[in-house]
Amino acid sequence: MGRRIGIFGGTFDPPHTGHLEIAREVYEKAMLDKVIFIPTGIPQYKLKEHEITDKEDRLQMLELLLRDERWTEISRMELDREGPSYTSDTVRELREMYPGDDLFLIVGSDSLKYMSEWHEPEVIFSIVGVIVILRDDDTRDSIQEVVRAYKTRYNAQIGVVDGDKYDISSTMLREKIASGEDPGTLLPERVAWYVRGRGLYAGMFSGLASGRLSYAAADDQQPAVYNSRLEYYLKNNFDPERVLGELINWIRRWFDENGRGCTAVIGLSGGKDSTMVATLCQMALGRNRVLGVLMPDHSQSDISVSQAVAQWLGISYVTVNIGDATDAVRSCIHEAEIIADPDGAELNTEMIVAPKNGRLISRNSFVESGQMLLNIPPRIRMTTLYAIAQTMNGRVSNNCNRSENYVGYSTLYGDAAGDFSPLHNLTVTEIIRLGEYMDIPYEFIHKAPSDGLSGKTDEDALGFTYEALDTYILTGVCDDPGVKELIDKRHRANEFKLRPMARFELK
Repeated sequence: MGRRIGIFGGTFDPPHTGHLEIAREVYEKAMLDKVIFIPTGIPQYKLKEHEITDKEDRLQMLELLLRDERWTEISRMELDREGPSYTSDTVRELREMYPGDDLFLIVGSDSLKYMSEWHEPEVIFSIVGVIVILRDDDTRDSIQEVVRAYKTRYNAQIGVVDGDKYDISSTMLREKIASGEDPGTLLPERVAWYVRGRGLYAGMFSGLASGRLSYAAADDQQPAVYNSRLEYYLKNNFDPERVLGELINWIRRWFDENGRGCTAVIGLSGGKDSTMVATLCQMALGRNRVLGVLMPDHSQSDISVSQAVAQWLGISYVTVNIGDATDAVRSCIHEAEIIADPDGAELNTEMIVAPKNGRLISRNSFVESGQMLLNIPPRIRMTTLYAIAQTMNGRVSNNCNRSENYVGYSTLYGDAAGDFSPLHNLTVTEIIRLGEYMDIPYEFIHKAPSDGLSGKTDEDALGFTYEALDTYILTGVCDDPGVKELIDKRHRANEFKLRPMARFELK
């Protein structure tokens, strides 16, 4: 027995709560197995109306709307079709894809009245049944004449679903947004912040206050910045709305130029940086082009946070335990055969007694330094990311931020590597501000940063706070001479990490 599949087409410019609830009502009352949402490319009937929003923006908003709806599916067949988009072409293609299933086109009663004027209506009615949603003042009785006419002329199979009428349209929402009104619950929050971040519909709206978490207002939460000098700088120089839009555009352009259609492969630690990069890539590329990679070294106490980030974003993720790989590298170095020339390089070795061929022997072995042990895992992680990326022609993200880069708090050819770096010019404080603006859950964006290796927080390991570091980077002022000296020392010692590899130039 074949499945019952609903087909719900439209420009979805923007997709809104009404679209979702209409589809849900049809899904439940018509006992469908799934509903396929099909955003149109260039709809013939709207060629002379408002300029249609870019197809990738409409697709991304639709993915955000339907992220948690497992009974839905999105097809981009019309988006990828050249020229005007006709429903008759779509149903032909769907019939080839689902030869043994029953297909039902979902239309509003206002559209039903004009279906005879559509391109090849006889083809449409011969391939699919039609499920009608009553719109405006229409009733079952008022559309019966149209239904009877189509049944007589086309032998059409038409059913009507009674339900709530939703006083909402994409046109109304575009006008609200353009005039600066808050669309409220008519536009789901995830879609709303995408619209705001991209600056769509020739206007911005503020607010969403009913759905936004006010971090500063909560008794047990504090704002990220307490320093009045830093606060003043951010207030006058950091516009999260503009930065968000520019970041999304930059990621899209980079992938268009360096990996059109490729997937972003992101090492997902559960910290603010990887969470921000994953969120930006999901907004810019769509969740079907983002892969999170979790890489515990034997164990990771907070790996549930990484999993929660991936689930919140609705992206696929894989877990690769690198413990055996890091152990293998250490073991290979431990067992290395060392031939030391008296006049050669000075090596940091020690004499050990170890079993070999059934007996104990003494031999030289490298001393495992703290730096060695600390930096093997991030380099193994980057190797893992590139290996996974090459299974799918992916592009690996660099998740380092400006604060870390300034003081060299990264591992060369480890987390400092990557193909593209969205956060390179953003400090930790700016990333937190951007995350708050985007409504990223508090526990993700305010999680205490750590390297996940030494057991220390970043600030413990650095010897100063990110607040002090970011104030110095952004304003050039550091009130504590000791902290300033420490920051300057780290910056000078690690500047080489930010420069291209030194290379001989042949003259």
